[in-house]
Amino acid sequence: MKIILTLFLAATVSICNAQNVILSGKITNPKSDSIMISGDNLKKSIIIYLNKDGSFSDTMKLKRDYYKITHGDEFTDAFLKPDDKLYFTLDTKMFDESVKYKGVGENENNYLAQKILLEEKLEILDNMTVICRYDETEFLKTVDSAAILKTELLKGFVLDKEFAAAEKKDIEFARLDNIASYEMYHRYITHDNEFKVSESYPDVFKNLNFNDESSVQNERYLKLLSDYFTKQAFKQIREDSTQNFLMEFSNAVLERVQSALVRNSLVSLVAEDGLKRGDDLKVSYAALKKLVSDKDVQVSLDEKYALLSKLQKGNTSPDFSLQDIKGKTFSLSDFKGKVVYIDVWATWCGPCKAEMPFMKKIQEDLKGKNIAFIGICTWDKQESWKKYLEENKLQGTQLFAPDKEIPFLKEYDIKGIPHFILLDKEGKIIEADAARPSDPQLKKLIESLL
Repeated sequence: MKIILTLFLAATVSICNAQNVILSGKITNPKSDSIMISGDNLKKSIIIYLNKDGSFSDTMKLKRDYYKITHGDEFTDAFLKPDDKLYFTLDTKMFDESVKYKGVGENENNYLAQKILLEEKLEILDNMTVICRYDETEFLKTVDSAAILKTELLKGFVLDKEFAAAEKKDIEFARLDNIASYEMYHRYITHDNEFKVSESYPDVFKNLNFNDESSVQNERYLKLLSDYFTKQAFKQIREDSTQNFLMEFSNAVLERVQSALVRNSLVSLVAEDGLKRGDDLKVSYAALKKLVSDKDVQVSLDEKYALLSKLQKGNTSPDFSLQDIKGKTFSLSDFKGKVVYIDVWATWCGPCKAEMPFMKKIQEDLKGKNIAFIGICTWDKQESWKKYLEENKLQGTQLFAPDKEIPFLKEYDIKGIPHFILLDKEGKIIEADAARPSDPQLKKLIESLL
């Protein structure tokens, strides 16, 4: 079973002009009234509504690429190309196990359906939090075993040549990524910070092509490159702690990567999470800009920089207009004159709920002080939120964000939860990504603002 928040695997494919793809089928035991087609090259997802019997049919203009077919809260991977004519069926009671395709393009998609099932069976072999506990020899055997089983599945299908080549690469990149990550994971999980792999341990970067333009759409390939340049950057920072991480990262890229396409792809990947607000934001932005030659990548980088610049300490916070459980509307102006601590969370989020006892404690410690605690539940169902509030009697002002695309969440660049925000009495930003309630330093910081 795959939950929607699972990251979608994107592998390299050749892109051609959009042409008709016919997709029809039937959903047994439907959980909603539609299916959704989404993909990296689609500006907007395609919604196909089901008939009363669960059947559907649509003709779409699509490029040759990987897509997601989502129904309810689950999805399956698909590979669609011009002139495909597919009949797709699934039963939501056995979602992944029941996915079947017939027609033009069936082999690639039935392979992807079987690949999901194999990955579920290989969960232990591919779970780094488990296998990184193994000693070096056992770890390498386990990683190789998983790759062999994936390769055997791939060889069992007669597939489009480009598609098969991309999948073969993805299997190898996954293997190399695990091998490259072993030392770091082993240190973290075993709490042995002195652990080092042996001299005979494979060097995955020794023969890696740092200019492989045919693989830039594969996230595993880009992650491997990013991991390598991250290590090089930290090596320089250990020698001189005053250096900027992204500046050292970019310098390392310039030395090793000649391909403009690979450089631009790395910027797109790294800027998403690596470019952060802070005193050295301008330096970090300038560092990444050195790598950019693509107009669209530059526009995205500029937009990210502009967004983060607005979140610098001392700037006025973006506002919201949200309702509490009784339907009363609140905005930040209602709390002017008070220090504000905002918790963005969801009822299904384990780490969010793990912070609740610490939140309750800090609220009790600061009871009667000039501070407002605000909870904003997002990416959730309103019924689940109301039920959770009633059962857990959360303190503070509890609000619900019915749309994950509301400006407040987008302007704060929130992509994961829990996320905390700290504002001063004038509604100005102290920390756009504040410490969690479980952090002992949070209370001291809040008290300094009261």
